[in-house]
Order: sequence, then structure tokens, then C-alpha cells
Amino acid sequence: MTRSTCDATRTFGAVLAALGLLLAVAAAPVARAVPAAPADPRAAFGARSLDAALAALTGGALPQPSEAVRIKAPAVLQPRMPARVVVRTDLPDVEWVAVLVERNPRPLAALVRLEDGAQGEVGVRVRLAGTSRVIALVRTAGGFHVAERLVKATPGGCGG
Repeated sequence: MTRSTCDATRTFGAVLAALGLLLAVAAAPVARAVPAAPADPRAAFGARSLDAALAALTGGALPQPSEAVRIKAPAVLQPRMPARVVVRTDLPDVEWVAVLVERNPRPLAALVRLEDGAQGEVGVRVRLAGTSRVIALVRTAGGFHVAERLVKATPGGCGG
């Protein structure tokens, strides 16, 4: 080999080594924070009272009422008929959203964990045993935020 061929081979080898290093770094897993899970989700789903479900979800922390958490649900519906409930929030860093129905035998109706960058909107279908408060509990990096709405359950789903 001539000197210029050896130099070209070394340069080509260096480029391949650098490219291999770059690919290895790009393929390495990226460390990122995992959103905090509810304190005890199994106990929350098994709870038979609203207070017990909230305590299991928050670990005893006091949720703050927030106008940044909004609930869209029908004002009146038939008892035991499914209804769509949508929880929306503009709060940053939402980790999870829980929907609770106060007077249901098991108040926690849904618990939805959101990934980083997900929009703070969750829609679920719930059944109400009777007229009840529907409560949205939102966990953010800053704590717990709560909102509620009264939904009337009347025979025929009319009036109230």
C-alpha cells in the first residue's frame, strides 16, 4: 500500500469508529422521571367510601380546589345508565387523573395515568347509583387538585 492509501484507510476507520460511538450513544436508554403513582391504587379501587378512596390516592395529602380542573358531565340522567364524563385541565405536568362518584358502592370509577407531554384531558363512561357528586382529582408535580360537579339521577332522566 502506498502512503496515501494507508492514510485514507486510517481516516475511513476513524470515521467508522466515530459513527459506531454515535450510534451506541443514540441507542442508549434515556433516563427520565417517572410520574408518581397513586399512593395505593388497589386500596383506592377497593374503597367503599369517598374519604377512603381519596386517602388511598393522595396518601393523606389535602387536594386543593382548582378552577383549572373542569368536569363536563350531564346535569341529569337516569339512574344506573352510563354517562360520559370528561375531565379537562390546563395545569402543567399532569401525572394522572382520577374520576370518583361519591355515592357509588366503590367511588373510584377511573384512574388514568398520563405520559409526559400528554394533553390534560380524560374521557370516561361512568354509572351513577343515584344523584351524586362527580369528583375529578388531578395529580401534578405541584400536588393534588380537585373539582366536582353534581349530577342528578332521576327516573326517565328528566327534571329534578
